[in-house]
Amino acid sequence: MTDTLTQPTDRLQWFREARFGMFIHWGVYSLLRNGEWAMNADSISVKDYLELARQFRAEQFDADAWARTAKRAGMKYMVLTTKHHDGFCLWDTKTTGFNAAKIGPRRDVVREFVDACRRHGLRVGLYWSWVDWNYPDWAKEFIWSDLNQWRRPFADPAKHERMVKYLHAQVRELMTHYGPIDVFWFDGGFLTAEQYRSRELLAEMGRLQPQMLINDRGGVPGDFGNPEGLMPTEGSARAWELCQCSAAFTTWTVPFDDLALFAPSSELLGLLSDAVALGGNLLLNFGPQADGAFAAPSLEQLQVIGAWMRKNKEAIYGAQAGPTGRQEWGVSSQKSEVRGQKSEGGVTVYLHVFRPAEKLAVRGFASRVRSARLLETGRAVRFSQKGANLVLALPSTRMLPQVVALEFDETPRFEPEGIRQRLDGSAILTANQAALRTAHADGKPALFLSPDALGGRIMGWKRVEDYVEWTFRVDRPGRFRPSFEFNQPESLNCYGRRLEMAVAGQAVRASVPLSGRHGQYARYPMAGAFRLARGTHTLTLKPTVLDPGILMNLRAVILEPES
Repeated sequence: MTDTLTQPTDRLQWFREARFGMFIHWGVYSLLRNGEWAMNADSISVKDYLELARQFRAEQFDADAWARTAKRAGMKYMVLTTKHHDGFCLWDTKTTGFNAAKIGPRRDVVREFVDACRRHGLRVGLYWSWVDWNYPDWAKEFIWSDLNQWRRPFADPAKHERMVKYLHAQVRELMTHYGPIDVFWFDGGFLTAEQYRSRELLAEMGRLQPQMLINDRGGVPGDFGNPEGLMPTEGSARAWELCQCSAAFTTWTVPFDDLALFAPSSELLGLLSDAVALGGNLLLNFGPQADGAFAAPSLEQLQVIGAWMRKNKEAIYGAQAGPTGRQEWGVSSQKSEVRGQKSEGGVTVYLHVFRPAEKLAVRGFASRVRSARLLETGRAVRFSQKGANLVLALPSTRMLPQVVALEFDETPRFEPEGIRQRLDGSAILTANQAALRTAHADGKPALFLSPDALGGRIMGWKRVEDYVEWTFRVDRPGRFRPSFEFNQPESLNCYGRRLEMAVAGQAVRASVPLSGRHGQYARYPMAGAFRLARGTHTLTLKPTVLDPGILMNLRAVILEPES
């Protein structure tokens, strides 16, 4: 592996085809259920953390159960935190006695994990952090400090050299003790590649594991990119993988058992569809409980995901970025091969439809559709096509997204037409399509967009000066009742969160109520209506009162025609 700066196709092929993996964050911090940074955030001493480690006995840990769960959910690879920033090693290392073979479980967790993955046909990934709060010199100088202090080496060069040799020795053990490893996942790279001697280490890793892929957190670009927590706005020809929490999008370890802290499965499937639609992978994290078992809400999430994957996997495994980009109905992926065979004479495009309709208009295909089928049932979908307007007659189904496979005789051309009314007369203005009109005095945006296949989220709404707007076309004029799709789980007085929606010289106002569960979006109908003529309109949404806190996370504005 030549400095991991190039991407040989043969090494990356399995990764690009897999598309979906399970991340496992698990360690001593799982006892506290307050995040994997608890040692630093709660100012826990090395001595007290050692006592916690002795209580980390992992009575229900079963690596085979983990692997079976991941496989049933449709994951193709797994990545385990062999050592997080707290320094507790889940393997039988000779570098420190602070490890699972000597304390707590008294088992080589990494050995059991690697063997279980192989038994169940899953690719093996190992996470490892450069940061180590238990390492003596780190513990003395940096254990409770902030990130800025971590970005400098030890003042004493001899101390720094000892630390680098210690870190390299740990990675060398992981490269030589467990046979072939498919992915190595660096984290915590707060120093430079020169300070960590990353290039030297990665060259050695390449000699020891020539087929292994390495992420981009080792101080050099690596084999694939690793965006965390927020989906990219656009895809990339370079291999990449979004890593994301399954619980409240904020913690990598299992939170308390309140169901409201676990993201709805529809949100997680939206991330998977969106990643594939941009040509990337999703590494979805599940933090087992301290005893090693998955929490019941996690198992419920995985069950729904697995059921969807069994019906719709054709649109995920081996699929590439689709031609449509993000539309109000969802996203698309595509293949030139289906079920190991060349698609008869052309390309299959998969529409991942999160906002279905009895008659769904997909505007923009400049190529003729040969056939359409619903993956969930395998049955043909009736359609008509006039020019660039494709209309699909979608049956009612249990699963979202609905995935419709469109067969084309050639690579299809798609030319988006902007926001238009649906066939039922409604208009859906998603966060993905909004223009953010916001800036601090320094010119940096205050609001930000977190895009996804379900419509995206406009987040960070803290100032009345910030607003958003959409430009859209009305072909069938009339009166329209507005509503907004939002998330606001914080326990704040709703009367302190008020907004105004305005279009065509008319305005309606509303307060933003609580929506309940984190990550679950509610729809709030506003009192009043807009009368809109045929033509192009611009709708604005802005806060009028923000006292105190954040307005909401906004997914969409919906205009429905009055009957």
